[in-house]
Amino acid sequence: MAQNRTRQKQIIIRMTCGEYTVYEKRLEKSQLSGNSFGIKCLLNHPVNVIEDMPELIRQLKMLGNNLNQLTRAVNAGYTMPLEVKVLGEGVDRLWRWLKSVRGEGR
Repeated sequence: MAQNRTRQKQIIIRMTCGEYTVYEKRLEKSQLSGNSFGIKCLLNHPVNVIEDMPELIRQLKMLGNNLNQLTRAVNAGYTMPLEVKVLGEGVDRLWRWLKSVRGEGR
């Protein structure tokens, strides 16, 4: 109890219903108080920061749009060089990696 009195700062976190359900299940499994569980989660997980992430995502989306246009051309009967297919696979891998870094791939 005395430890809680030394904690003078408070944060509020908003969750969707689905996120809250996951939180409740993990909290129950942990057998910790909500406060202890939250602090352990927040302080013991690294956060990845990538400089200029919004610009990187914007450029990646533009590249994906160009690849989609090339795919439509192939579907219309044009031939696509193998390099374009390899590039598309690389973009897919990069996109999955970025989503995992941002925590969206979990």
